[in-house]
Parts: sequence; structure tokens; C-alpha cells
Amino acid sequence: LGWQMTEPVEAPADAAALDAMASVLAQLSIVDAVAEPGRPDEYGLGEGARTIAFEASGEARRLRLGRSTPVGGHVYVAIDDSGDVSYVESFRVNAFDRNLADLRDRRVLPFATADATRIELNWPGSSVELEQEEGVWRMRAPASEPADEPTVRSLLEDLGYLRAQGFVDEEDDATRAALESVALELRLIVDGEPLQATFGAEFAGGRLVRGQDGRLFTIAPERFEDFERSVSAYRFRTLSDLDPSKARRILIGFTREGAGESRQVELMREGSTWQADGATLEAQSAEDLVQALSPLRASVVVADEMGPDELASLGLAPPRVRLRVEAAAADDGTGAGEPLSEVLIGRLDPTRGLYAQREGDPKIYLLDAGEADAIPTSEDAYVARFLDADTDVSGDDLEADVEDVLDALDPETLLDLDHP
Repeated sequence: LGWQMTEPVEAPADAAALDAMASVLAQLSIVDAVAEPGRPDEYGLGEGARTIAFEASGEARRLRLGRSTPVGGHVYVAIDDSGDVSYVESFRVNAFDRNLADLRDRRVLPFATADATRIELNWPGSSVELEQEEGVWRMRAPASEPADEPTVRSLLEDLGYLRAQGFVDEEDDATRAALESVALELRLIVDGEPLQATFGAEFAGGRLVRGQDGRLFTIAPERFEDFERSVSAYRFRTLSDLDPSKARRILIGFTREGAGESRQVELMREGSTWQADGATLEAQSAEDLVQALSPLRASVVVADEMGPDELASLGLAPPRVRLRVEAAAADDGTGAGEPLSEVLIGRLDPTRGLYAQREGDPKIYLLDAGEADAIPTSEDAYVARFLDADTDVSGDDLEADVEDVLDALDPETLLDLDHP
């Protein structure tokens, strides 16, 4: 069961703090003794002295801590009621410089994150059920599909490290009212045992939480914001997760809207650098793309599927850009290697983000707009960001993607353009 506090309240104690105290008591060594000591008050060892009563090997003992010595940075101590006075190095007894709250277990839910196998979250208006299956987290409700592993891991870590800001030892009308306003309810199965925490309203400068065994805590308000409370946050959102060291070939296909034409460029890794046929690449451009794809996670799932017209409006039917990253080429002479990543890139909406899909996955994802810094969103973006400024490109390569430019402009600014 570990250390338990019995007075002035019954509650779990902080194991680290109590173990540190026990270690001091077991190893405390005397620097020297005071010859012919006077009254205990002279050393701060009289009434009001800090007293540590403890039991070791079935024997009750007491250690009293007094004031600091005039020189040397030591502290006077007395053991039991012998009347002897000694002194010890002051840092040796720092473990006892704690208040009541410091000695209490501040963990809201004491558990090992690796032992969690099921999670249920309920918040106003929605809920999510997650379960671990052979080491992989899946969403069980409101849909059955893979879960977003980074979000689940973050949830468990935030719960495991969640510490109380304060303690509430008595329930009253105010605490009951705060708990009736449930902001989040969590149920976990950890090593086969149930754990539960209920987050209520803000209370006493924090947010009131009922933890395991009904104990009440307050936590810092900002800590509550760490917990995701949307179904989309727990949905699988990884479009690509490759090992950058295995990437050897990148194929980038571009579709020009309305022209019915397409173009594909091939980048190959030669040693530690990337090369493109007939062009000089900007240093790091291809490597930055590979890094962006390892992993590439969406901010949200826009839809589970869409019709052709809707996909076309997002630049995904056909996709404006096809990205395929391959490992080393196969030995069959085809030149194709194992695919490490296949992503379809659509329209960039500066206010929302970059629409994208995984090859073979009907879901539509939205990437952060900042991903466009490393991922080419059009042929022109490829020319501008991937090719060296001195590279000679054809007139076709220099054609402006007018639709992309107009998408990026505020319509009101078009009225202010100075046409020659």
C-alpha cells in the first residue's frame, strides 16, 4: 500500500518525500557532540522544537531538530531523551523541511501509463471509448477505427503526471455544486482495475477534481486544457510515417487544372544528397520534404468520404500533387522500390490549411497550412522552393498557377490591384 498519512487526515502520503525522510533517519551521522551541554532551550531543542518520532526494528525513537550553530552551517540535534546535544550538517536534514501538503500524495490518478488498456471519456455533448488491442489503440465508440496514437499517449501521460494544486478534505454545498457541473469524466482500466476521475467546475482558484477513492483535489486551470475533448482529436490522423534514412526515391506528380496535362519529377538520393535529372536542387529541400513526411499528421479529419464534385472543389479529384517516397529500388529492373509513403495533396486554403488524402484512403484530412513550407503544393511551388535559382526551366514550368494565387488572395484586395 505504500506510505499512508493517518493524522491530521487519512490520505495517501507522498512516497518520495517519506522515503527521503526514512533514508535520512537511517543514515544520519553526527559531526560532533557538544561537551557539557546546557539547557535544551539554548540550542532550540526545548519546547516547540521540531520532533520526528519514528519506529525502527520495533523500537520507538525520536529525533529533535534545533537551531543552526553559530558557525559552520550545522544544526543542533538531540536523540531521544538522553540530554545529549550534537550537531549535524544542515543539508542532511533538509528532507524534513516540508509542510503538510508536501507530505501528501498529489497524484490525482496513481497509475502506470503502460498498464492502461481501456479509456472512456465523457464531456458535455460527446464521448469517446478507446481500447488497446495487441499494443495498438483503437477507437470503439462513436466509431470503430484506429485511434490517434500520439493523442492517446499524450492523454495517458498528462493523466499520469497530473498533480494536485490543493486538497479539499470536506465536502459541502459549494464542492457538490462544482462537481455537478461535469466538464470531463474519465474512466480507465489499468492492470485490470478500474480508475475514475471527474473534473468539475472551477473552484478555489483551480478546477475541482474527484479522483480515485473519492478524494477531492484542485488542479491548475491550465492543466485541464491539456485534455483533448473532441472526437476528431482521437481519430487516426497520420498520413505518412516513414523512416527518413530509408528514403531513396521521391516521385512528385503535378496536375494542371483545366489543362488535362500532368508532369512528374523524380528525385534520387545519391549518398547523403538528393539529385534531380536536369535540375539543381536547393540544399535541404528534398530532405525537408522527407522529414515533413515522417510523420505527417493532420490537424483534423474533414470527412470520411466525399463525392467527385466535392473532392474536385478541394483540389483532390484529380489531386494537384501526388507524392510517393520509395526505399531502395527493387532488383527486378522496374526501378520501383518499396513505397514508404503515398500522399495526395489538394488545395491550400490559407485560413484553414492544406487538404490531403492518403493513397487508398477515402478520408479527407486537413494539414496545418505551415506544412506547405516543405511540401510542394503545385508545380510552381516546386520550382520556387526545390530548384536552385540559377536552374534554367522551360516556359511551361514558369506558367503561373493562377487558381492557387487567387485562392491565397483576399477577394477584397483584388479591387486595389494596380493593373498596367
